[in-house]
Amino acid sequence: LIAGTPPTSDDRAWSLAGTPTVKTLTQLDLRTGKQLGIVPVSASATSVALSVSGVIGLGLGTNRSGAIEFHNGTTGAPLSSTPLAEPVIDVAAGADGTTFSALYAKGRVNTVAVINQESGLVEATLPVLTNAVAIVPTPDQQAVYVLSGSGIVDEVSASDGHRLAEISLIAAGVDLALAPSGKTLFVLGGSSSAPSISIVDLATDAQQAVIPAAADSVAIAPGLDDDHVYDYVGSST
Repeated sequence: LIAGTPPTSDDRAWSLAGTPTVKTLTQLDLRTGKQLGIVPVSASATSVALSVSGVIGLGLGTNRSGAIEFHNGTTGAPLSSTPLAEPVIDVAAGADGTTFSALYAKGRVNTVAVINQESGLVEATLPVLTNAVAIVPTPDQQAVYVLSGSGIVDEVSASDGHRLAEISLIAAGVDLALAPSGKTLFVLGGSSSAPSISIVDLATDAQQAVIPAAADSVAIAPGLDDDHVYDYVGSST
């Protein structure tokens, strides 16, 4: 398992899994644990997000290039794609249902591309932390939270990338998720054998609590309310 999406209102989600040569998207019924469908995707897939309008954003990355590929959120069928300059590390969906953000690496500078799914155009590019590993936009899409591998969360402007705030956490960063209200940030961090999820109050930018996560956690996604977070667990065995 590599990554997964937040649940829909009917408790369904998509997960990305596979090997370096074969990858699939699997639709899950979170109430029953059953697989509802499996869709083969590019072996270069690295990350996945789902918009509120029901479109999947699939991040792709090879040694020299990247893209975000859009799929139907009901069937998984491909719709369109937008090429990017470098391999995609993470992808996130905006609250407006049409905007996606993609984090990609370019030399010593990591970049967030803001993409309109309907037009396929890159509307903005923002320089961010060099060791960034995950992103999530704010509900008003005026800013983006960027998590570094060293456990720092930067809030940057969605217009030009300048830093608005910084939150320092102890554990090494893995992934982050924003609660539906936009008031709480969940940050997955730590080692693969002993990961944890930090709960950050965005009114004060202070860590309120730390809860244990399952061993080999690879990604997290917000639940349908602020009291729940989904923990995606992957293993090489």
